[in-house]
Amino acid sequence: MKAPAPISAQLKELEESTQSLELEVGNPLIAFAEAGNLAKVSALLTSGEARIDQADNQGWTALIAAASEGQVEVVNFLLTRAEDAAEVVNAANHDDETALIRATLGGHVDVVRALLATDGINVNAATSNGTTALMVAAGTDNEEIATELLVADGISVNAEDVNGKTALQHAIDRGNRGVATLIQTIMDAFDVDD
Repeated sequence: MKAPAPISAQLKELEESTQSLELEVGNPLIAFAEAGNLAKVSALLTSGEARIDQADNQGWTALIAAASEGQVEVVNFLLTRAEDAAEVVNAANHDDETALIRATLGGHVDVVRALLATDGINVNAATSNGTTALMVAAGTDNEEIATELLVADGISVNAEDVNGKTALQHAIDRGNRGVATLIQTIMDAFDVDD
């Protein structure tokens, strides 16, 4: 069995990989989070070389990147390390996409669950065109994520995008009967107007 490298060698390796990544992508924390490299994410945050709320030139944060790629361990780590988890979870990139919207786009139900468990999450956050995570789930016919969102505190089933379409209309327009039925059932059960 090979002995682990001394700490100084590990730090040098981390510094070199961080510098090369920084040249390639501009923000190593975001790159490591996106790749699911929890050890390097942790090392960068512990060393003070990076901040959880740090964004790149497109507004992407480590949490948004990790959520987008389904990196649930990194997502959970970042949420537990954040001084203000609500601020971090509600941060949006320049397209106004939050971690919840990106996780929904990717179909990452475990990440969606982790994000929804965060106190202060805005479940109705919308992109620049008014699209919410529920609309994304409806449009992509993801019943599992739609269910998670529909039972979330404060969800607005009747939120409209810039074209005046609700999640139900997105599901119907795309022929996604499963999600459309699910949304309609929730609306009927809670006597929500169409």
